Amino acid sequence: MSGLASVLRADREHIHDRLIARGMTHRKAVLTLYVVCAGLGGLAFLAVLAQGPGKALLVAIVAVATGAGIRALGYRRPPR
Repeated sequence: MSGLASVLRADREHIHDRLIARGMTHRKAVLTLYVVCAGLGGLAFLAVLAQGPGKALLVAIVAVATGAGIRALGYRRPPR
């Protein structure tokens, strides 16, 4: 199935499902997501305040950490 129908279909590929599959309790998975969101919000605020190379470095670190997190959760690029 592709397109809109596949987006609306339930699955076990959400981030919280993957965290629970890795052994976290539901509560710990939710708290982890809250902490990550709060951290990214703080980093976004710092990116607004940062100047010059500091801003580029901050964005690069967040990009690398995000990629590492995606790989750690087992997400792969969808087939084309």
